[in-house]
Amino acid sequence: MIYTFSGPILIAINPYKRLPIYSEAMLASYAGDRHALTKKRTPHVYAIGDQAYRAMRTFNQNQSILVTGER
Repeated sequence: MIYTFSGPILIAINPYKRLPIYSEAMLASYAGDRHALTKKRTPHVYAIGDQAYRAMRTFNQNQSILVTGER
């Protein structure tokens, strides 16, 4: 797996190859899962996105996600 959580932060490595982890089924498995970041789920960028969207809708406040990396 290319993802790991460090608290509310998702850390990703770049394997320099395509992986079958961005399917509609994978997206659906994280959508609506309020506890995806806290329970023993496989870390995924979809969990971070869903958490930010849920907080935005619930608290009516802007959310931010920092994406950084080297080129």
